[in-house]
Parts: sequence; structure tokens; C-alpha cells
Amino acid sequence: MRPIDDGALLYDPVRDSVHYLNMTALCVWRLCDGTHSIATIAQELHDAFDGIELTTIETDVVTTCSKLLDDALLTLEAAA
Repeated sequence: MRPIDDGALLYDPVRDSVHYLNMTALCVWRLCDGTHSIATIAQELHDAFDGIELTTIETDVVTTCSKLLDDALLTLEAAA
């Protein structure tokens, strides 16, 4: 990961590709650490971004996670 002014660049050596994440997507990506649920990620973002409805943030978190999965920047693991 390489931080830049308005987000970060992630390099995928397997696919030899670079991905740009804006600040919000970067926050979601960092919180996808196996200890946070979609609901807790959305709540943390809701607490940070005043004035945005929680349901809107939840939808955005799901969309962002889906895109990160599609781009192989996240992986799913079975719960123990």
C-alpha cells in the first residue's frame, strides 16, 4: 500500500495491477480485518461522517466490500 493525498494505491503482484482507493474505501479496506462486521464498519464510518444516514453508509460499505472482493483485494474466510 502506498498512501497518497486523497487515498492510497494498492499493488496486486499476482495480477500485476494497481488499484486506487479513495479515503472512504481505504477506511473500509483497513477495517476488513476479520474482526469487524459490515454493521460495525458502517457504524464506525457513521460516527466519523456526521449527517449521513446509517442505512446509506451500510449500503456503501456492502458495495465497497463487493468491489474489493471482485478486485481480489479482500478474501473471505470461513468462521471458525
